[in-house]
Amino acid sequence: MKIENELWPSDIKLFTEMEGHYQSENERIFFEQMYRKMQSEYTMNYDGCELLIVESENEEGVFLFRLEYDEFIFGIDKGESSPEIVHTMGLRELLDINMFDNGFSPRNLTIWNWLRERDYKDITYNRYG
Repeated sequence: MKIENELWPSDIKLFTEMEGHYQSENERIFFEQMYRKMQSEYTMNYDGCELLIVESENEEGVFLFRLEYDEFIFGIDKGESSPEIVHTMGLRELLDINMFDNGFSPRNLTIWNWLRERDYKDITYNRYG
């Protein structure tokens, strides 16, 4: 029996608007992967989450995890007692986060703009921790 997760209305709208309007092949892959994963690939919890971005693999030092179906944790470890993070319910909410306002970057840009600038090069799929 295949179980499908019901996507948030904001994510349904995002995926619908993006279809056929990608800025690059990597952006198309990202959205198609997230759509499939958010609907049907359940990850466990912090111990079994999908590691989409690892902090040691980008100069900003940020990380991105996907939990369960459509929860995301984006953060940065500044060497303090615990990393600074934001926890979102859905992809649209994640992509709209301003990195400067949340202490993730000295530049004023959203996570989506940051991913686009890098053409999604730091995203790795199917890596679980």
